[in-house]
Amino acid sequence: MKNVKIISTSIVFAIAFFMTSCRGTESVIEGENLVSPILKGEALLKINLLGDEYRTESFTPLASVKQRRDFSAEKEKVSNFIIGDQAFIASLRPVSSAAISRGLTSLSPAARSAATSVRSYLKPGVTYRIVVYKGEDYVTQKLYTINELGISIPTLGEKSTLDPIALDKDTVYTFVVYSFNNKLDPGAAPTSPRSQAVLNNINGDYDLMYYSRDQKMKAGENVLEVILKHKFSQITTIIDASAVASGAGIQSITSANMNKHRMNNSMRLSNGDVTFDSQTSRKAIDFSANTTSNPIWTSKPILLANPGTAAVDMEQLSIASMRVGNKVKNDILIPNLVVSPGVKYDFELKFACTEIITPAHDFLMEDTVGNTDGSSLYQSFVFPAADSGFTFEIYQLDNSINMKVNGVPLANQEIQFQRGIPDSPQNIRFKSDRGLWQSGGILAIYNMHKTNPKPSELFGIVKVIIGPDGLVSMFGRRSGTTPWEPLELFNGAEFNKITWRSDKSNDVQVSMKRTGYTYLRGRGEGRRVVPCP
Repeated sequence: MKNVKIISTSIVFAIAFFMTSCRGTESVIEGENLVSPILKGEALLKINLLGDEYRTESFTPLASVKQRRDFSAEKEKVSNFIIGDQAFIASLRPVSSAAISRGLTSLSPAARSAATSVRSYLKPGVTYRIVVYKGEDYVTQKLYTINELGISIPTLGEKSTLDPIALDKDTVYTFVVYSFNNKLDPGAAPTSPRSQAVLNNINGDYDLMYYSRDQKMKAGENVLEVILKHKFSQITTIIDASAVASGAGIQSITSANMNKHRMNNSMRLSNGDVTFDSQTSRKAIDFSANTTSNPIWTSKPILLANPGTAAVDMEQLSIASMRVGNKVKNDILIPNLVVSPGVKYDFELKFACTEIITPAHDFLMEDTVGNTDGSSLYQSFVFPAADSGFTFEIYQLDNSINMKVNGVPLANQEIQFQRGIPDSPQNIRFKSDRGLWQSGGILAIYNMHKTNPKPSELFGIVKVIIGPDGLVSMFGRRSGTTPWEPLELFNGAEFNKITWRSDKSNDVQVSMKRTGYTYLRGRGEGRRVVPCP
């Protein structure tokens, strides 16, 4: 967002006159009233502080529109996710000031300036520093505070006095301006050469802004126009449950955060390059201003200090618990969010509805003889393309399973639910308390189907979900009257990342090792996002 408020500050440069009786000094020239050659004339610096601006993240327009000079297309990253039995559409959209600017082009220059100045200002109380360099050499610096009238007032501080700054006319200087966009002094610049000057210990929770410009000083008025550029990202999170709320609002959101925030950073003053902390921390997201009657909650904006340059930098949104009406969703994780420094984003997580894409397929596999030779049973089907992933629900199981999707195994070993099988240890359990089948009151997996409260209807005991992003999750029940719970692998077992295709068909093969009587009954379904009814 670009703020256009002009703040005029006149700084008198080179107004002092040296009086001396010492002939031969460089400050004295005969016949010119003993005025130093550096101090001939009066140089005034007028600062047009145009506010702050976030960088626009854009991509190359399509060929049919790339000749349009007013075209600005922001990247919108959209992904579908399945978490438990709920589908989500996640959208990460850069917010651009270009659209605002284009919307004002029909106004007169005066009206346009007034309109843009209304949109946002650097608030009273905000401090900033100006550092002056002559080539590589440090000259001076000064701290300013914006008062209630929008005027920048020189402020006492480290290496900052109320005295005017004396500079040479007809000389090019580099002016570096930086601020935390708050009342805190952003820190005095070191007096080292410009290329070596670094501002250290920058808190990632402060809104670091930077500007640099070379300008030649002349006698009379000199205008320095300043647009401070944000160096960290800002994200506003919107949770939209309107499609599934059925007239009820969001009741609560617990422990929402992003996970790759950097707290201790540094900035090179010569070009504004930020070196981000190697340590990451969580940044809490605050939804406290919303009401329980509203199905759409908007967070307060948060600052994220994140380099955004490598896969390890990708943010993950996590929500421990969310209640919509009477329904509760736990452990919501949205990974792989790529944010760029200096860009402002809206992140929207929208509850979605899905439908089954036909054909779906029923799986039935059995070995009633009870072979124990370690060979496997197989059954394969081809499922159509689906943009919301794949669900495999198991109604009866004895006693292990694996699966290949488009040639990639579901896990790195057979997923074994039963205890006491030679060379095939139990390696799946309930995530919340590490509960196991055949232990702590939980029946053996081969008896779980008998707990069906409605024997005439199909009843799922285990569920495998492959999300559109290829991530695998599994859920299970402890009995016929308990809800689905997340499961986890252990004993060296791990899920692989699957390539689930949304643009062409998917090959699914289910396998079971024969370790005695072997049986599986289940159903596989590809799903796609559709408008909610």
